[in-house]
Amino acid sequence: YKIVLLILFTGFSLLFSADGTSVSDSSGFNSTGDRVVQSIGVTVQNYPGDEARWETMARNLILLREGGIYSSQQLISSLDALAGSRKFKSIQLDSSGDAHSLSLTFNLEPYLILRKISIKGSFPLFKSEVLKAMSISTGSVYDRELLNRQVSLIKDLYYREGFIETKVVI
Repeated sequence: YKIVLLILFTGFSLLFSADGTSVSDSSGFNSTGDRVVQSIGVTVQNYPGDEARWETMARNLILLREGGIYSSQQLISSLDALAGSRKFKSIQLDSSGDAHSLSLTFNLEPYLILRKISIKGSFPLFKSEVLKAMSISTGSVYDRELLNRQVSLIKDLYYREGFIETKVVI
């Protein structure tokens, strides 16, 4: 039997696995007293969908505000909120400034999320049985290695049901 899986992506999801989230800070600033936040930039790279939506989502998680006083605690809380949202696989912070002002740029790369999984050619098993055998589902974070492991999981299911020559294409 031949099974074909069609998987579509969306960048908009609820909370999902954020394994491997990377948070890095290249600012070198820890505590600065009266430093003013001159600007806050948000750059989203390799994004699915609307960049403005990603930027708005990130800005809502950043506690620091332009024109406000810099606080290292607010910066740490902002980085924690971005990582905790489980929407970004890479979070990097760049900064520049002097003794009185500071400019911050958050460079983000979102996860790709599986939006739909279509199964064709699952006969004699039901599509729901094939989906249950898989370790991914709609809403999972896209990971090519994890996606490739689904082939053996589906083949194992058919083998247990007595079909020894099953071909699975993702």
